[in-house]
Amino acid sequence: MENESIQSSGLKTMRVPCGLSLAHVSKAETLFAYKEIFDDRIYFRHGIELRDGDCVFDVGANIGLFSVFVQEHYRNVKTVAFEPAPEVFPLLQFNLAKYGHAAAAYPIGLADAERYATFTFYPGFSIMSGFHALDTFDRDAARAVILNQWQEKYPGLEVPEERFIEELVDGIFAGKKEYSCRLRRLSDVIREQRIEEIALLKIDAEGSELEVLAGIAAEDWPRIRQMVLEVHDANGSRGPALRQLLEMKKFECIFREENQFRATGISNCYARRTD
Repeated sequence: MENESIQSSGLKTMRVPCGLSLAHVSKAETLFAYKEIFDDRIYFRHGIELRDGDCVFDVGANIGLFSVFVQEHYRNVKTVAFEPAPEVFPLLQFNLAKYGHAAAAYPIGLADAERYATFTFYPGFSIMSGFHALDTFDRDAARAVILNQWQEKYPGLEVPEERFIEELVDGIFAGKKEYSCRLRRLSDVIREQRIEEIALLKIDAEGSELEVLAGIAAEDWPRIRQMVLEVHDANGSRGPALRQLLEMKKFECIFREENQFRATGISNCYARRTD
């Protein structure tokens, strides 16, 4: 199930529990994300649903697990995926070429205007990489996730010593790199891909969710039927601002904190158009 191998392309692959062989960064984070997407189905809660033939935008796609899930479970779905990390984008391309029957991939981030910005990449846990790296917030979130996972896996057992936890956190953030990455507006991609409707806009952009939404032109908001956003709220202001924006755009919102993200300041927002 978890055997790793090196493809002729030079990419490291592993077989995930459903049997697919995926290019990936590390086994631990791939299994973490796989459980969220394939087992827990966190993007299909609170009324969020897809139909055959829909279009999905996957912002912050990483290696493409969500896009692959959609392609495997629905027919004739078009997925448009975005991943700015230069070390991860080839993995996304590989996985979509193998399992994304109708998918497009962009090596960019999304924002309110076209420009370049600094992207921080964490080799030890690539899914936490982003344009808004906050060392204290990111380390605190990683520490809380480790403890939450321990308590879920070993209920009743004493948590590991703080020294051990800090060693794990240090490993996650060791060797971080910074890149200058291109940003574009989501609406420009809608035009480019000739999208009539986005059935589901999934955003997991590590603190850039409001910037992504700022790149949607007024005439394109009615094209979006549903959204699921991971919200990073370090100071408690981003969640209310996001709710106000989405409700103004005629979406009904539900915010939920997943068990693995307790005490991290990270929650999911499920939004469905009410009109």
